[in-house]
Amino acid sequence: MLSPFVRRVAGAFVTLVAVPLIVAMVAAMLTVNGRYGFSAVNTVGLTPKGPVFGPPGYEINLMYIAALIALALAGPTALSVDEWRSGRR
Repeated sequence: MLSPFVRRVAGAFVTLVAVPLIVAMVAAMLTVNGRYGFSAVNTVGLTPKGPVFGPPGYEINLMYIAALIALALAGPTALSVDEWRSGRR
């Protein structure tokens, strides 16, 4: 289990960092994963050793974007560094 200090520091600036990560996910979705469709698991064949998976679609990017938006909208908790900094102002 992490100490309270480590949890506070790990959550610092989450809202600020979420924006460039969302931009990166959208860019990856449009340039790399978009051509493979929505599915996160594309099975392209079956061999005696098992299934052969192709490149993932943009479903995983949408999941990451949703998680980043949820983190950004949740805001800092009472024990976070961000809340401590805003209380000092």
